[in-house]
Amino acid sequence: MKILLIEPIFGLSGDMLLAGLIDLGFDKSVLEREIEKIVGQRVLIEVREKKSNGFVGKNIKISFNEEGERDYRQIR
Repeated sequence: MKILLIEPIFGLSGDMLLAGLIDLGFDKSVLEREIEKIVGQRVLIEVREKKSNGFVGKNIKISFNEEGERDYRQIR
């Protein structure tokens, strides 16, 4: 069984939370599709294993081709 423990005392970035969810089995293709709805273009999520101080986890990188700024109406 895998467990995701969130310790907000030490802070938590969005990529750390998403990496933890993917490590628990969340399908990254679902996440890519949902992010694509927001940014309006193809998104690629790279998942890598990371070892730090005896702990093993996932690290993600989200990339897309930014085509300039959009206002709220365009995003909505």
